[in-house]
Amino acid sequence: MKLIKPNINYIDEIKTFKYGFWRNWRELHGSNQLARYSDIRSWIESTLLLESNPAENFVRTSTYMAIQNNKIVGMCDFKHSLNHPILSLWGGNIACCIHPKERKKGYGAKMLNLLLCECMSFGIRKVLLTANFNNIASNKLIQASYGIFEKEITVDDGAKYNRYWIFI
Repeated sequence: MKLIKPNINYIDEIKTFKYGFWRNWRELHGSNQLARYSDIRSWIESTLLLESNPAENFVRTSTYMAIQNNKIVGMCDFKHSLNHPILSLWGGNIACCIHPKERKKGYGAKMLNLLLCECMSFGIRKVLLTANFNNIASNKLIQASYGIFEKEITVDDGAKYNRYWIFI
């Protein structure tokens, strides 16, 4: 598996990846809001802009596609700081998603490990990860990746999240 930045060479694969979530009625996390874009080229441009020159009230974010056998199996975002009220409370530094048809194959662990290496390359040694209280798979993945449980929080809409720290 490798992590690469979104680019026009993968437009068809990105569309297929996005469609897989719609078809399965799943949320599409860790993809720099891919679900909100009808034009994939615009989405790719937004990922580049968010990494190089984020707008006010946004933090620098790197978006990656997890590629296995020339196929997108997942996507992830790395927020370079927690200097935002949502990120510092329940958003965290990292958001990931695995295509619904590619789950339970170990891709999440590989993707998180590669993303933690990216964090290190930016000098980040302490990473906040959060997972919805009911998302058993994400909580287990974070724990298996040496995530240290900090606390459970409840946000304004009543959703509960577990907060974890990983020290790299």
